[in-house]
Amino acid sequence: MDGAEIEEVYEESQDLKPAAHFEVSTSSEVRAEDEVLSYPHEIPPPDDGFLHVCAAIDPNMPDDLKDNVWAQVCMMLEKVDLDDETIAYVACAFYCVMLEMEKFQQKPFSYSMLTILKICSVSVIEFFDKLSRWVQIATSSKKIIDQSHKIESSLSVSFVIFKKLLPIFRSLFQFVGSDSDSSFDSNDLFATIWLMTIIMKKSLPAEDLITSFHLLLCVVEWVYKDLCFHGCEEHIEPESVNTMMESKDGVRVLEVLCRSFDGVLLDAKHFRTHWFNQKRETILPCLDHKDLNIAANHKQYLTSLNSIYQDIMLRKGELDERMFLPEDAANVFDAALDSSAIELLRRGSTDSRFADAELLLTMSTQNCLERLAEVKRSPVRSDAKSYVISSQQLRPLGPITQIDASATSLQRLNPIVPSDYKLEGSALQRYCLQTKDNPLSVLELNSYMLGERFVERVAAECSDREELYDPSISHSPDEHRKAMTMLFYVLVEHIVLGERKQNPERDFQGLLRKEEFLSAVFCCAMELVLFVQESERAFPWCLEVCGLPAISFQKIIEVVIRNETQLTREMARHLNKLEERVLEELAWTHGSPLWTMLSRKPNSVPTCEEAWGNPKTTLVVSPNKRMRYEVDSNNMPQKRLPPCSAQMSFFSKLYYLASLRLTDICERIRVDDRGRRMMWTLLEYILKEERSLFTDRHLDQNLLCIVYVVCKANKADVSFVDIMSHYRNQPQARSHIYRSVRVDSSICPSNGTSRREGVSSGDSSAASSQQLRSHSAVGPSPEKPVSLDGSVPIAVPTTPEPQSTASGHHVDLIVYYNKVFLPRVEEFMRDLSENSTLASLTPMPARRIPLGTPLKRSLSDKVTVVPYSQMSYMQRDTNTIRYRISQSPSRDFRAINRLLSKNRPLYRIAGAPEVNPPLGYRIVI
Repeated sequence: MDGAEIEEVYEESQDLKPAAHFEVSTSSEVRAEDEVLSYPHEIPPPDDGFLHVCAAIDPNMPDDLKDNVWAQVCMMLEKVDLDDETIAYVACAFYCVMLEMEKFQQKPFSYSMLTILKICSVSVIEFFDKLSRWVQIATSSKKIIDQSHKIESSLSVSFVIFKKLLPIFRSLFQFVGSDSDSSFDSNDLFATIWLMTIIMKKSLPAEDLITSFHLLLCVVEWVYKDLCFHGCEEHIEPESVNTMMESKDGVRVLEVLCRSFDGVLLDAKHFRTHWFNQKRETILPCLDHKDLNIAANHKQYLTSLNSIYQDIMLRKGELDERMFLPEDAANVFDAALDSSAIELLRRGSTDSRFADAELLLTMSTQNCLERLAEVKRSPVRSDAKSYVISSQQLRPLGPITQIDASATSLQRLNPIVPSDYKLEGSALQRYCLQTKDNPLSVLELNSYMLGERFVERVAAECSDREELYDPSISHSPDEHRKAMTMLFYVLVEHIVLGERKQNPERDFQGLLRKEEFLSAVFCCAMELVLFVQESERAFPWCLEVCGLPAISFQKIIEVVIRNETQLTREMARHLNKLEERVLEELAWTHGSPLWTMLSRKPNSVPTCEEAWGNPKTTLVVSPNKRMRYEVDSNNMPQKRLPPCSAQMSFFSKLYYLASLRLTDICERIRVDDRGRRMMWTLLEYILKEERSLFTDRHLDQNLLCIVYVVCKANKADVSFVDIMSHYRNQPQARSHIYRSVRVDSSICPSNGTSRREGVSSGDSSAASSQQLRSHSAVGPSPEKPVSLDGSVPIAVPTTPEPQSTASGHHVDLIVYYNKVFLPRVEEFMRDLSENSTLASLTPMPARRIPLGTPLKRSLSDKVTVVPYSQMSYMQRDTNTIRYRISQSPSRDFRAINRLLSKNRPLYRIAGAPEVNPPLGYRIVI
């Protein structure tokens, strides 16, 4: 690519014009690290416009700050032509310079960024837009880039919380005007609530949307109760009083707010008890927490709160979120403005800071969550929605067509099932006719019996209910049965033909007669029909109809996705979520065939190294050994693994799932390498020696206990509540996972350890046990366990040992940890902490990135960076000369030139083929 092409791409991607020219020193005698950009002129003195801005900000602005900002502006002017946008980049320069000079030096900002933006007449959205370009063009440090993302995310959360506050405020309070300067009006009340909220939000462990919303509800409840206690009837909405006083227990503000404004009551109560009530005195020392009395002390409170927030804002280098406060609180009570907080802010005041409301159009809730995910989570994963999706399961994007609501199941399954598909004359029938014992009758009988079960089950459910349940399925079960049968034949056909290509010598006649295989395929067809019809019958309803164990269904999912190339992305993603559900929970239920499989022989559970095909031995390969690689049609090296059983495949996926979830939590709570190795060693120990801990329980329940017990053993300052708070950021997290854990009936929060599940070693010391015990509390447990679809499942007999039939009940995760989990692993953890070296611990496996799907990170709409494809070991040269532009000395570059001249042929005989001598070095620039 020549210079003209580079300039063209640069103009298109950055929407900026390149500067006229700049000169680079080309002297070969100067060391590369001493070479700098040589501008055609020295930095000019500040112009009048820049000096006017500085004077407006502060007439006594320090000269070093002024000079550094001007130098940054001049540097940008040399790189690009800013046209009329120079003033916006002056604001960016102030921000970056204050970050480098003050925040990164643990000093507060000298000036508010919102004040600078107002003086520069730059809207907030324009500032963020120019700042993102600034950090790219100026090649700013990672600290500046991260900080710019952080302040934008914080402002996004605050905007969403502000929109939530408007209807809440109007439902609880009524408008009170100002009679005098000393009176307590609605403006003061609204400002007090908002200031308390944004101050406490800055002290949250993570400024996520859900926690911030619960914080807002707690603040509103606190203020509302205070006004009611001190008889401020003029501020209280009369209609809200009757609602709040429905119970004899007193004012139920938080419950009513959660019910009316989509809050999670248990999480809100837990947050209020374990964070809000404990932290508010420390964060807000200016308030009288014994008797708040806002009406009498509002002037003093507002002065102190503004001072505290001003200090926090300057210390964190963030934008002033007081910009959301309207000048006239009467606009809050205008119900016509509910649909748009933008219009509300525009009407709040004619002040120029409310012109920044245009930025809020781009800060919707979804955009807010996406930006938070980019900042809070490391690095962006291709499997953020499903932890088990692989590169073979990705589907190309096809044309998006709107499906008619009246379309039949077969029409919705196109192009998987062609409209003219018939079993007679199909490839499946031809294959069956070629076998010694035609299995076609077995296929037809199996599909008929399972189809009959489906129709009978739907009819029975409709007769048991007064109103029609799931009308999309219940209206025409025979039609859906036909669609399932046709899809069943298509899936079997594609599986047999696809696998036959891979194994031409294999006879699939026995497979086509195997009831487990046929039932699993039909169950998969049934689930896909229910999915495209958006049925209310959620998984594992299809397993109950077919009488199929969950682990048998899990075996067929990868086979179906691999061989059915016409599955849409949504279908493949849905099947992967079902496989994840089986791996984490359904495969471990009492009575699962998994327990029979594991009881057949000792050491039946493989280690992660064994399940993954001994990866350690393939990471480093000696040149003298033959490499176990094959080349596919795309000439990409593919690792050839030995064949594995269904059991090996199950544990391979289970280990992968556990490693992703553990790694995510470890990154969030910053666990070191030794702690991660201890967690993984403990997980393998439990699976091999104490696997009954998984019976009738969720994988994540044991993973959270593993994380906590290792943190306690290493004396890390992490509570169980903190771990669960970070866990809730994972896509599969549900509150019932840590609020409802199945235990033996002898376990209850008040009794001792279970005689059957909690057998502790007799020689364990009481001090050690107390050290590892958790003293946190999850909060009130739900009365009944709740499934993922919100239904209340029927109680199933459970026990830690699969052979037992004793019933059990549910407790929260911390009770399970103290009463059941800790006694079973306490002795092993003691040995692991005291007697294990780092080398003896099993390392946590790294996330596998398939060669065919490199992670991509888009920097803009037109520029994408992808990882450079790695060469195979045999293609790598042993001798390499590396040269880093602007870092390596110039003598290295001269050595490269000599090497190239040395290996260039001096002459070539006419008519003879040119023979290039093998280079002894590989040059990397």
